Amino acid sequence: MMRHFFWFSSLVLAAAPMLAMAQLSLPEPDLESFCRYGDAFEPGAVTDDFMWGVTASHVVLPGYELYPDPADAGQYPGLYPAGELVGFTGSPPALPEGFAGDFTRLAAQGIEWIRVDFAWALIEPTRDAPFEFAYFDMIVAEAERAGLGIIAQLGAGYNGTRPIAPGWTAGLDVAAYTTELAAYAQATVARYAEAIDYWALENELHLDIAHVLEGSRVQQWSLPAENRIIRTLNAAVREQDPQASTILTAVAVPTYLNYLLRLAPQIDYDFVGLYNYPSIAEPRTAGFDGNFCLTSALARLVSGGKPVILLETGFRSEGAPGEGRTLENQAAFLESAALAAIRAGAVGFFWYEYLDNPGEPTERQRSSGLVEEDRAPKPSWAAYRQLIEQFDTR
Repeated sequence: MMRHFFWFSSLVLAAAPMLAMAQLSLPEPDLESFCRYGDAFEPGAVTDDFMWGVTASHVVLPGYELYPDPADAGQYPGLYPAGELVGFTGSPPALPEGFAGDFTRLAAQGIEWIRVDFAWALIEPTRDAPFEFAYFDMIVAEAERAGLGIIAQLGAGYNGTRPIAPGWTAGLDVAAYTTELAAYAQATVARYAEAIDYWALENELHLDIAHVLEGSRVQQWSLPAENRIIRTLNAAVREQDPQASTILTAVAVPTYLNYLLRLAPQIDYDFVGLYNYPSIAEPRTAGFDGNFCLTSALARLVSGGKPVILLETGFRSEGAPGEGRTLENQAAFLESAALAAIRAGAVGFFWYEYLDNPGEPTERQRSSGLVEEDRAPKPSWAAYRQLIEQFDTR
């Protein structure tokens, strides 16, 4: 059933810009004023503050835990009380000889930003118990040491098979849910206000029905409830760190423009974090420049000119024989997607994701990483570094 659902989703994704424009009676934007074609392949075509990033740690499942240099484990007794890398998901996989930590590896590759879910399920696994920040204290300290910036995902409400929010939130009505959400969000932003400047609000909340169907969320929210959840998260950032920026995340499907339009007068967010997966079902490696350009242009149009970060795109490298899900095609897609994002005028590009995870419950999540679970690099790992070196003139 879910395979058919995602096949259908891929068709919807491909048609998303036109369907969304028709739904809202929007005029087609002048793409020449939004998108860049002439200089996209020249060194220096991106600005110095362009964000080259990856989704690095995003769900409380074995396989996504980021590790410091083993020699530094003793600095985090709240996380590694024995001074060894045995964290919240157990012992790490066989790590390469001389492993100096995930943060050092990412920075050495030229990657400058990591997107991390500050998972409510880790911070408040038991309702009304003291908040537990040990893992994220390590993340923030190690990222700072390596020179990596963080986009922190705040309040992702996945409380089913992808336990980012605590299981005890299932069944709460919106009043109780947002009360608990506010307490977690306020405490989290306050703790890391000095270290984190960008907070992404929830995670593609306008697709909660799809998440319920696949089991990653337990409940679907009404539109007023969605509005209330986003307002709660945005208010936590504005109150605890007024200088920080907030990012409204949305997937480029027909409902994304309505979602952005609906929330524009309700919250003063700063960026649109757009997710676009043109190869979610059919493994295309090129030919989606126009899609990226139009979806980004429309997002800027309906958001009142907010800059767009391509906050998620990816390509799994494993599939049925002959399907085209190969290591080489993943690398080719990454290059095409990054160039398409630059042409679309995005201010950042984030690959989903850093690590493979064979233990994922859904097939499409298992092999999208730049490196395998044991940190063995794929061709896409090298391809990403080459792209960054080509365009980043710093």
